[in-house]
Amino acid sequence: MDHKGFWLGLLGVALLWASPVPAAQLAPPDELLRAREALTDHLNRVDADCAVAAKRLGQAGLIGKGARRILNDLCAARPEAVDCAAVDLKGRMVTVEPAAWRSAEGADISSQEQIIQLQKTRKPVLSRLFKSVEGFDAVDLEYPVFSAQKELIGSVSMLIRPERLLERVLAGTKADIRVIQADGRILFSRDRTEIGKMFSPEAGVRLANRFFSPAAGQKAACSNQGSCGEPESARAEIRLHGTLWQLVMTPGMN
Repeated sequence: MDHKGFWLGLLGVALLWASPVPAAQLAPPDELLRAREALTDHLNRVDADCAVAAKRLGQAGLIGKGARRILNDLCAARPEAVDCAAVDLKGRMVTVEPAAWRSAEGADISSQEQIIQLQKTRKPVLSRLFKSVEGFDAVDLEYPVFSAQKELIGSVSMLIRPERLLERVLAGTKADIRVIQADGRILFSRDRTEIGKMFSPEAGVRLANRFFSPAAGQKAACSNQGSCGEPESARAEIRLHGTLWQLVMTPGMN
């Protein structure tokens, strides 16, 4: 081999060693992105329903037959909703529907962080998983209610069992996907015994240190600290009103 061939060969080896992971390996798994898209769409529709109910309550008030009709309509449209409530500025659930949950009327939820945040910011809030006054773990989507004079008079609450919502949305997904809130608590898993527990990657698998999104420009390469070759639990993220949910997929499930 002449000198020129030797140096070209050496350069080729160096480039192969230093080249980034091929695009196919960095591309987000199709099932993960489809699940992310479906869940984003569903949450946006739930959010829109709450916004409409909040506007209607602003006109009808928080109590009375009109309020009950609005709250019943809201809950009836969403199978994942356990109950829907009108909450006054003192943090009391003054009207609750459907009828099976009216026993919760009068409950003081003023100390719950989503109520505190809503009254402080006057903006919608999606809570973290918490123990509800109804007696089970749930998340709460709260929307501010304003009067015709643009004064805050309370909020509308949709109490959601996240596993119901997520099971419904992800029913057609073949991949093994878990949904986890920001602190690592599992909101949904096909293994129902995992729900409510803290997530930890399976043995021999590390959690990807990046989020995948549909935008090609947001697909990050492997970190300098991590090995691109070891199995990873790929993940995507969804945010609603500042609250983060992560979708984590078991390696090889695509």
